[in-house]
Order: sequence, then structure tokens, then C-alpha cells
Amino acid sequence: MMAMGFGSTFVRRSLVACVVIAAALCAAAGIAFLGLAAGAHRYRPQAGWASLEPPRIDFWDRVDLLLFRGRAANARAGGARAGSPGARGTAAVRGSGRRPTPAAAAAAATAAPDPYQETADADQRDLAAALSGLPLPEERRRALLADYRRLRQAWLGTDEAAAAARGASPAGLDLDPASAVVPAVPRRVPAGGLALPAGLPTEFAVYLEGAFAYRNGDLAAARACWQQLLALPAEARRYRSTWAAFMLGRVALRVTPRDLDAAVGWFRRTRELAARGCVDSLGLTAASLGWEAQAEAARQRFDRAEALYAQQARAGDASAVDSLRILWRERLVRGFLGR
Repeated sequence: MMAMGFGSTFVRRSLVACVVIAAALCAAAGIAFLGLAAGAHRYRPQAGWASLEPPRIDFWDRVDLLLFRGRAANARAGGARAGSPGARGTAAVRGSGRRPTPAAAAAAATAAPDPYQETADADQRDLAAALSGLPLPEERRRALLADYRRLRQAWLGTDEAAAAARGASPAGLDLDPASAVVPAVPRRVPAGGLALPAGLPTEFAVYLEGAFAYRNGDLAAARACWQQLLALPAEARRYRSTWAAFMLGRVALRVTPRDLDAAVGWFRRTRELAARGCVDSLGLTAASLGWEAQAEAARQRFDRAEALYAQQARAGDASAVDSLRILWRERLVRGFLGR
């Protein structure tokens, strides 16, 4: 009896010891795995490479994106919102996976930045910078800025009114900056609010003419204006080249049938222009990566789309990791269905 009891105790202790050793080995392997993943891309530069051809990503890239880059990007995005009223409520609504209540949705809308206002502000800052380099009397410069501000305010009011009429809020809108400049849905602007101030720099006047046409659904006229802008000498289109190229990509995605090849080319051109020194006041260098990835996915070039989303994530855009997860899920489903 004693021998049997001793044997049972020995077996139990041996099993416990085996479990502990196995757990320790698993933990050590996990730590080593995470360490390798964390260091997988330390050699890659973090700035100035968004205009380059994105490399294909492998297993370690995916681990790096999911476990490290995505977490860091989300942390940066959360930190940027931390100073705004109701930021915690916004994050809770978006991350809960449940349909928000009307009160929670209203709180999220209040906390979210207004893309229309942000774009209008960037537009006016760019114009002020452009005018400061021209030999204009100070009084004339101030008058131009005031007229432009009134134009922008008239436009901003119609944007927000249209969003309210759809029952949308800034948090639920397409937050792509250029769509805030020229929304895809035609808008009506009050009479007298469309007159361009006389004396605007050519690139600003031509860009806005294209924007007005885009709003009214005249894609051909919008495309002609923006191509005219990009045909100007480089020194005459420093502030609106990236905006025009980006929106030409958006036009290529809106025409019927979609011109996916042209869209890819224009989004790539956006990054090339920014790399050559054109002003990118709306962050279109990063945004163009995501839009180009959408076009590549539509062309069934999933590896290329994946690489672009990965590049966008490493540029600091937290939304790219979510786009990657959606892409991976769709590819998994297609694999199961044999497509």
C-alpha cells in the first residue's frame, strides 16, 4: 500500500514537473518569438520612404504589424484625441463592437474632429503662405485672405448642412481629407457664395474651379481643371499639386467604369510630388497609400494591396491596420471558397 501511494505521488509530481517545464519552454519560445518580431524591421527607415515602391511583406512583417505597429499607431491616435472633450467616450463607442446609443453617438460626434473645418483651415493656411511670398501690399493680402475665408465659410456651411440632412455626423463621414474638400455628393451652395476672389494665385483658383465641378458631378470638367493645374510650371503649383493629383485618383475611381490603372497612377503621383517638395498640408502622402491599396485590391492584386496598407501603417496611420485585417479576412474567405 505504501509503495502504491509512493508511486502515485511520484507520478503526480512528475506530471506537475513536466507541465511546469513545458510551460517554461513555451514562455521562453514566446518571448524569443516576440523579440524577433519586434526587431524584424528595425533596419527600415521611418521617414521619407512613403514615396518608394513598397516591398512585399512576409510572415514576420505581419506579426510586426499586428502586434507592434498597429498597437503603436492606435496609441498615437488615442493620444492625439486625448485632449478633446469626450475622447474617452468616443473610443469606447468605437471599440465596443455594439451599436452606439443616440446619446453615445452624439458624444462621439462632438469629440471627433470636423474634417471639413480641418481642410478649410489647411486651405487658408496654404493661401496665407503663398501670398506671403508675393510682392503684394499688405492691405491687398489681407483683403484676399478675408474674401477667401468668406468663400470657405459659405462652403463649410453647406458641407455641414448636407451631413446633417443625411443624418450623419463628422465621426461617420468619409474622413479622407480631399473628400472633405470636394465631397462626392453634389452640393448646393448659396447664390453669391461661389465667386472666386479676383487675384488668387493661379493654382488656388484652378483647383477650386475643379472642386466646384466635382461637387456638381461634372467629373470631366473637374479632371480637366486639375490636369491643367499640374501642367503649370513647378514653381507655380507648389501648394496644390498633391491635392490635384490625389483628386484625379478619386475621379478615376468614380467614373463608370472605374479606371483602376489611372487611379493607381495618380495616387502614386501624389507621393512623388510630395517627395519633390510640393506641399502636403493634408497628409495625402499616407492617405494615397490606402486609396491605392483599394484600387489594387479591386484589380485582384492582393499582395500589392497588402504591401501598400503595411506601408501606410508604418507611416503612422492607425486605420491601415484595420484595413489589413479586413483584407486578410477576405483573402482567407476567398481561399476557402477556392476563388
